[in-house]
Amino acid sequence: MKHVVVCHSTVYGGAEAYLTRLYSMLAAQGQEAVLVGSIPTWSEAGLRVENPHLSQKWVTSTMASGLAKLPAERKRIAGLVDKEMPAGLFHVQFKREQIGLTDLLARKGPVVWTEHGRFLGGGKGALLAAGYRAAAHRASAIICVSAEVAEDVRRVVGRKPLIEVIANSVDTDKMRPPTPAQRTMARLELGLLPDEPVVLWIGRLHEGKKPELAIRLATSKKWQGSVLMAGEGPERSTIERSGLESENLRVLGHVNDTTKLYQAADVVMFTSTGSEGYPTTTMLESGAFGVPMITNAGS
Repeated sequence: MKHVVVCHSTVYGGAEAYLTRLYSMLAAQGQEAVLVGSIPTWSEAGLRVENPHLSQKWVTSTMASGLAKLPAERKRIAGLVDKEMPAGLFHVQFKREQIGLTDLLARKGPVVWTEHGRFLGGGKGALLAAGYRAAAHRASAIICVSAEVAEDVRRVVGRKPLIEVIANSVDTDKMRPPTPAQRTMARLELGLLPDEPVVLWIGRLHEGKKPELAIRLATSKKWQGSVLMAGEGPERSTIERSGLESENLRVLGHVNDTTKLYQAADVVMFTSTGSEGYPTTTMLESGAFGVPMITNAGS
């Protein structure tokens, strides 16, 4: 079966990482996958890509310009989709692809959506819901990561299409609270002292996730421990400059296996406002490793 993933994103967040992992695993099982669009690390994973050079992913600030560019983008995508036929199914992830392209793809084969978060509220959410509901009737199924997300989606789309809930990816047989020996070894490998306080901040380095709160802690004269920051994003250069001013801040960039980070940490800082993605996996992983979370007002 050939899976055609229609998705464009220039950031490396949880949804993008999941798509690359999923289709790398399917490719290893002999199932062909091709991306029509762009996802960081997709090509590096050895997966094939056809890039129609789409505009930015739809968010509040880009939706108006994105709608204006949609007709031309549909023509480019239609040509690439025809080239990839026959396809077993089309998988779309983000709102531009779901609302703007599902009718086009559904003429060629079944279309599957995935939803990772709760639906946007307020007036903007209501406007988005109208387009979402109309497009959803052309989808074959919507895959949701929790019952709460599925309830949100069902409220928006009505009786159709099929909605399925899948289990999260946190394996509690592998992710367990560390033993004292594992904790000591993790700290040793990370260059940390055995008994110093260690705070972990993990996520995309974006202003909507408020990484500056972790920096404020690390640079405080009252703080006598270490702050580990793991992740990539547009704020990394700013954060790295802050790290030069504080011996207590360690900017690690993207970390493929975060096990040692959780094993070494006393606490995880959860500072996301939800305006730039909601790090549910981070919350679940923290719980699985037995690391408490602290948060801030407004999170």
